[in-house]
Amino acid sequence: MAAYITLDQIIHDAAARNLDGSAFCHYAQDHNLTLAALINTVALHIAKTFDAGAVPYPTADAAIDSVWSLMIDCGTLPDLAYHIYEAFDAGEFPRQDKDDPIERYTRPLIKKLIQIAAEHPPHAEGYDFDSTPV
Repeated sequence: MAAYITLDQIIHDAAARNLDGSAFCHYAQDHNLTLAALINTVALHIAKTFDAGAVPYPTADAAIDSVWSLMIDCGTLPDLAYHIYEAFDAGEFPRQDKDDPIERYTRPLIKKLIQIAAEHPPHAEGYDFDSTPV
């Protein structure tokens, strides 16, 4: 088991589809985070690096897909991470309108989710991302 020291290491392994679930859980424990809080933090970091142009869509999409797999394996679907996954998923397939689905769907959704997270931190008690229109 590899130990994660930084979020960037987690993101790197997630993008390489090599996310170590056990090391992920240990990182959460070492930083006094719930698993849901860490998943939201990682998903938001992926969204922000994509939005800033620091990583291309395929890398960010691979990373969030790995986080999705971890969420399914752990049986936890934190709202923010779930919506970020859905935003990246929206860019995976061309539609009949012939527009680039990444530019038409993913980017605007990611920007909106980052804005919502800034206004209502994902660890805020009782905040429900499902109740906020995206």
